[in-house]
Amino acid sequence: MKIAQNSQILAAILAALAGFSIAGFSAPDEAPEIGNPQVASPPVEVASPRSAADETPLETIDVFGSSVQKRPLRAYILGAGENVTLIFAAVHGNETATPYLVAQLRAHLKKHPEILKNRRAVLVPVMNPDGLQKKTRVNANGVDINRNYPGTWKKAKRGDSFKSGPSAASEPEAQAMIRLVKKYRPDKIVSIHQPLSCLAYSGARSRTLARVIARENGYKIKSNIGYPTPGGFGGYCEKIIKTSVVTLELPWQKPEAAWKRNAKALVAAIALEPSRD
Repeated sequence: MKIAQNSQILAAILAALAGFSIAGFSAPDEAPEIGNPQVASPPVEVASPRSAADETPLETIDVFGSSVQKRPLRAYILGAGENVTLIFAAVHGNETATPYLVAQLRAHLKKHPEILKNRRAVLVPVMNPDGLQKKTRVNANGVDINRNYPGTWKKAKRGDSFKSGPSAASEPEAQAMIRLVKKYRPDKIVSIHQPLSCLAYSGARSRTLARVIARENGYKIKSNIGYPTPGGFGGYCEKIIKTSVVTLELPWQKPEAAWKRNAKALVAAIALEPSRD
């Protein structure tokens, strides 16, 4: 799907953003859950309290799968517009600043619902709760989720550094993400990682999204991460679902500093209007 920037709408959003202070952002009202394993319930949607005059709730919660150790995978769905942006983090459990950004973004969008007019944000703070619990890159099966997607997957040979699993989409976390993108059909996706401090886009259709984000956070834009990533989510988006995707690579830094640097950039990604050609 090609993306074309709607300059007037995006300029209005960014002009509004220019008036707020990062320090004024409230802390998330719910931290990502990484506690004891529990069996995920079937996918549900739970409405946040709003005025009776509202036609739709500001937020619903979709339990879209579970990890190897049965920790639930939760997506927070904010807004109901046709312009859909998926933002997710903690694919690698040792990249501990990443879920904080998504939790903070969720809190900010709930406080400023005007940003979501004609838009929908699908936010997943934690994609690898088992790994986050132990601060390991891989999931509980010892598989790197970001090497497990169809499109560019290949079986690791002896001596390979990546851990791709026995087959493409063998892991429940990858299977859950595939279901999630099929359900919500995002126009653009931001996957948050650490620690390479750059923006890596996948395919020409993703350049505009990378540029919009870079204008706000100043990160260097790259056409790839700098080394092979067979089975990566970016390859899945480029080759299978044909959706714009950018990997936002944070440096090693405190979560608060990462949020301060990237708050406006993430809102700008949500505001970007997709092409409907």
